[in-house]
Amino acid sequence: MTFRWGEDTTFKFVSEYIKHESLWNIKCLLYKNKQAKLSACNEIQKIMNIPGFGVKEIKLKIKNIRSTYSQELKKIKDSKRSGAGTDTIYVPSIKWFNILYDTLRSINSELTESHSNLVCIQYTVLILVLM
Repeated sequence: MTFRWGEDTTFKFVSEYIKHESLWNIKCLLYKNKQAKLSACNEIQKIMNIPGFGVKEIKLKIKNIRSTYSQELKKIKDSKRSGAGTDTIYVPSIKWFNILYDTLRSINSELTESHSNLVCIQYTVLILVLM
């Protein structure tokens, strides 16, 4: 993959990426399952239908998108912290930012809440019993 993607192609990729929780949701039971992640990458590869765009390239693209996403979040945070008015708060112009933000925001807010470990253990035991 030697060409630069346009915003529409990247938007399509991000839209497919968020459909596969095993690739981004650390609370998903399949998050640590390599086979589930490989399967998700293969599905994305079929949908994107770009010659030479395989699993290795998908993983790299995810890494790059997450990096860009983090940079954009930092710009927002820094602009809020600067003490400037609300009209000068940074607003990302990246087409795919909002769909990724809406998806990842729910996970990040869940992680900051405190939960009892007992509930997590009971849930895990229940899943194991059902399997």
